[in-house]
Amino acid sequence: KAKAVSPSKRSASGSSVRSRSLSPNKEEDNALGDIIIPEAAIPIGEARQEITKFRQRFMTSGTSCAISGLGKSWFSSLAIGPAIQAAHIVPQVHYHLYPPGPGRVIPDPEDVSQLRTAWLSTWSISNGILLANHLHQLFDARLVSFHPRTLGIRAFAPYDLITPHHGRVATLDKKNLPDRNALQHHWDTCCIENMAAVSRII
Repeated sequence: KAKAVSPSKRSASGSSVRSRSLSPNKEEDNALGDIIIPEAAIPIGEARQEITKFRQRFMTSGTSCAISGLGKSWFSSLAIGPAIQAAHIVPQVHYHLYPPGPGRVIPDPEDVSQLRTAWLSTWSISNGILLANHLHQLFDARLVSFHPRTLGIRAFAPYDLITPHHGRVATLDKKNLPDRNALQHHWDTCCIENMAAVSRII
């Protein structure tokens, strides 16, 4: 059950609900960590619906991990198999940093409408990508990313779980491609965080 946090006196973005039980499965909860809901911007009931729909949207739009190309279900009634997760490109805890795009701006922390748009953007199918469990963790750790224009896979560390995929093109549903601005945000973050890496970047 979600627990309400006392509203921040500084901004609407600080007013939130944190929960590990809002996601439709425990596996995804562990990957996402605490879920942030700006109470002033979006009702909890509506937020729950968006969170639940996030993974469900991928059940009809994708069939495998975007990096490995594996994970197709052996059941005709299921599009994706176990251990394939709907990963956020821009982390949901960073919803207030969702990059600008058509009709979007970096939200003013005092503007409830802009915060709502940014929060909903992070739970949109365009901010999601299907990844195998272990690759989801590495994606969240900014050790692997997708080039925002070519969709080429880039390993940012000489780690043998990801280097075999380096240089390949992501396996994606062409009808529901990710938001290129979100991919650019993740790519740039990876580049910045790995600039000081001791090991040679591939």
